[in-house]
Amino acid sequence: MRLWRTEVAKHIHTLENLDPVFKALLAEYRIPMPDFEVKFAPPRKWSFDMAWIDMGVAIEVHGGIWSGGRHIRPKGFLNDREKINAALALGWSVLEFTSEQLRYIEAIETIMLVAEWRRKHVSGWKPKIKVIK
Repeated sequence: MRLWRTEVAKHIHTLENLDPVFKALLAEYRIPMPDFEVKFAPPRKWSFDMAWIDMGVAIEVHGGIWSGGRHIRPKGFLNDREKINAALALGWSVLEFTSEQLRYIEAIETIMLVAEWRRKHVSGWKPKIKVIK
């Protein structure tokens, strides 16, 4: 099922704003609800849209791809690369999706695949810098 762009362009910052389809998919596949707006590299003000802190898995949601949003403009794109590279250097696995992609099973499968890989290969992971919720 495809939705109009305006229906999927909501910013995800809280559980209440989480897309109901994505929320239902998380529940169906028994994936715990993530934390939202997780600050990960103080003193920088960077935060992940969503993260499973104990697993070291974060999600960045890119909206506005059809309307010239911040994530696709040159400055925003460059800033996002700096943020993602810093997160990777700190040991996070960062998945990037569009708002629409979160409504499909492929996003859930990717989250599960990365979480399982980390469970097998990244034992004892803790955030290198204190995570501030």
